[in-house]
Amino acid sequence: MTDEEIQDFFLRLKAVLAGRDFRILYLEADDIAGSLQVIRKERVDQNGAEMWFPLMVGFLEESPHGVRHGLKGFEGLVKHLEHRKALEKRILTEVFPEQAVILKSKHYDLNAVPADL
Repeated sequence: MTDEEIQDFFLRLKAVLAGRDFRILYLEADDIAGSLQVIRKERVDQNGAEMWFPLMVGFLEESPHGVRHGLKGFEGLVKHLEHRKALEKRILTEVFPEQAVILKSKHYDLNAVPADL
């Protein structure tokens, strides 16, 4: 889906949820590339061979979105996730400004999240 189609989906979702009380807690990673490097090291088999990363990159490279945007390897995955993060934050601020709370990943306190926004 295009960014506009994705945003339209969330606009329709907001209409479906109208009148319901809900919150969206978004965990924002500051360093996507660094986080991916940690994940790559954690998601290995018993012999230390990467399991998750090759599957993730292969899926992205072969997806219509990956092909359309020439996304390849580690750099392509980082570029995709940075774009996705920007789109997600735009949707949260434009579509769900009253319901969304953006928290810094690994540096948040759920007790500090307001019960009502």
